[in-house]
Amino acid sequence: VSTQSTGEKLGDPIEKISTFFTGVKSCLTPAMRPEEVGFNMSYSKSVLVKLLDDHQFKVVKKSIDNSIAKIDKHLSKEECLFSTVRTKYLSTFFHNVTEYNRLMELCYPGSKLQFQCKVDELRTIYGHEEDEDGDGEIGERLAAGMAARWDDSATSL
Repeated sequence: VSTQSTGEKLGDPIEKISTFFTGVKSCLTPAMRPEEVGFNMSYSKSVLVKLLDDHQFKVVKKSIDNSIAKIDKHLSKEECLFSTVRTKYLSTFFHNVTEYNRLMELCYPGSKLQFQCKVDELRTIYGHEEDEDGDGEIGERLAAGMAARWDDSATSL
């Protein structure tokens, strides 16, 4: 199951923030220093603050819970597959939040902006640990081998 198909089927609990940082990344060119990104009206600090305020811990957690419930609904009979897809979904989310925090430090220096939902706290809540090399790619081979089955069961989402 690719990260893209998992996200498309389940949704992104922080979709607006993800879209924002996709734009921020596109601004990071040799012609623009990272700390200049905030001068772009679309990616200003005030826009980011509003987005972060809209994504309070309870809202993000509820969205993650809803996505995990969808995974459970469609894959509960396939215990190993359920665990793999859930782990992949959480790994991708945690990786993205970590990357967005890094971009906030880089592009908005001194602002001390960060997500209200902390990755370590969410890892504890969901009992999720990274794999040994820390890349979040737990069960990738199994997920790839079961992709066809996932696509069949997820089409009814």
